[in-house]
Amino acid sequence: MKYFFSIALFAMLFSSCQKDDNKLIIPEAVPFVPNYNTYVLDINEDSASTVYLYNTNWKLQGIKLYNNSILTEDIIYTTTGNIVKKTSNKNNYIYTYYLNKKGYADSSKISKIGYVNLTEYYKYNTLGFVTEKIVSGDIVNVPYLEVTDFTYENGNLKKAVQTNDGEEFTIEYSYYTDSLNVLAGTEEAKTFIPQSKNLLQKIAYSDDTFIEYTYSKDVEGNLLINSINQLEETGQKVYNIKYLK
Repeated sequence: MKYFFSIALFAMLFSSCQKDDNKLIIPEAVPFVPNYNTYVLDINEDSASTVYLYNTNWKLQGIKLYNNSILTEDIIYTTTGNIVKKTSNKNNYIYTYYLNKKGYADSSKISKIGYVNLTEYYKYNTLGFVTEKIVSGDIVNVPYLEVTDFTYENGNLKKAVQTNDGEEFTIEYSYYTDSLNVLAGTEEAKTFIPQSKNLLQKIAYSDDTFIEYTYSKDVEGNLLINSINQLEETGQKVYNIKYLK
């Protein structure tokens, strides 16, 4: 689909606890200061599972995907100075991130010899959020240009407007504003893009499709994300979270 790259590199995954005994509730009238002390160790959904590997500084080193306990994909992050390369044994795509002094991506490249050669450029506002992303290059030797503008409210991404070949596609987001986004640290480690402050409640697309999310805990303390779309198709993922002290 034509908006694959925007969604793939700005994907947002979230989770939460129930309000009782929830350390992630935001006290009223207290300014939000990013403090990502929670990281995803693994995610389970039916027979599929995803395992995240970090170094001692909680920088992402790899992601392993399994199906019925069989390794299906091995993703590796290799860091040299301010450059991070993401490779996979499943395909020949190479993602290269060029980081600024804050550890976020000023630009990134997506390449596969003979198929894809794209560069993404990011513009930030004074609050540190991405306000514009320009994707240019070629796909199978055909020129490609995509521009996405982002709008924020109270530290949350509220709207993304993507333009490609004169066509516009819009994505709108809503949040549970009483709970922090506990997956922001992991998502930033994956994409090198700042994430929203609160838990995602709904993603609505301009083609009238949508996904809604609800959150809970299981008896073992794992975080459960339940989703439902416009076709009333449901899903559940179980997140094992590491709480740092």
